[in-house]
Amino acid sequence: MNKSKNAILRLVLLSFLVSLSFLTVSRAAHGQSQPGTKERRRISEITRTLKAGDEAAIRELTELVLLVVRSDSSPQEIPVKVRERIVRAEVNYRNGQMEGISEDNIVRVVNYIAKEFDAPVYAQAQLQEVSELRTGEAYTMFHSLAPESARIEVKQHTPPHILINPKMSAIEAIYFTLSLIFEKKTNPCFQLTSEEQSEVKTALGTLEATGITSKRERVRMLLALCNREMDPDKLHLTPEELAAELKQYVAEQRPNSHDSEKRYLSLEPSSDRYREMQAVFKRAFIMNSADALQLMNKSLDLLGFEK
Repeated sequence: MNKSKNAILRLVLLSFLVSLSFLTVSRAAHGQSQPGTKERRRISEITRTLKAGDEAAIRELTELVLLVVRSDSSPQEIPVKVRERIVRAEVNYRNGQMEGISEDNIVRVVNYIAKEFDAPVYAQAQLQEVSELRTGEAYTMFHSLAPESARIEVKQHTPPHILINPKMSAIEAIYFTLSLIFEKKTNPCFQLTSEEQSEVKTALGTLEATGITSKRERVRMLLALCNREMDPDKLHLTPEELAAELKQYVAEQRPNSHDSEKRYLSLEPSSDRYREMQAVFKRAFIMNSADALQLMNKSLDLLGFEK
């Protein structure tokens, strides 16, 4: 394999790892493993073997997806009519009667919901965020990698060339829409503007050569960079200074310290933006059933589901 191809594959792998870091940072922030592991394995089994017209499997898939993406604090039950609309859309997609759904549609839905609840500008969705979430989970959950580009050259021990199918099935679109909304609520790295996210990625790239050697270190550094970006009092810290502070902080065995002076290094969410997003979700939680149903159906409209 020539040097040029090796360089391209290394770049692809780096992009993939950064995306995984963004995906897992909220789980790490709460000391949690991926929720619903058993259910996720079942989702993977179904999507790997699902045949057109298998409505029973599609119904099970719908229930599993709704189960793994809804937290215990969610006050709104998904009405039967909404569930039936999701099942019908997936059946139509599998039978070739409905086109796949684009990532742009997820952005439209999340931005519509953000506007409905007067959410701040950093709560708006970005196409890059949807792509990052899908890069981390689309293949393992929904097997939506383009088959011709998912080869792993085992003999050369090179990473796969990762290319996500730009179109999603109905249920896959539901999963990543709800996942992005969850990240907006809890994940500091999804509570940034596009400019701020770009600065974080640039800083993380700069620190790659300074000794970040493990996935855990990467996630901790990424979280610290995100917290720094949204805190004006910490923006004077260079990425190198922040990395040095984080190294000392962890060495002193204070990874979950509530020290008010070092909250930006902690895994516990503590920023003003985090608190603002909790307030946004509280407003959503108290909406009445009729308004909730209207919001759900409008969201399905924007995703591209048939009525």
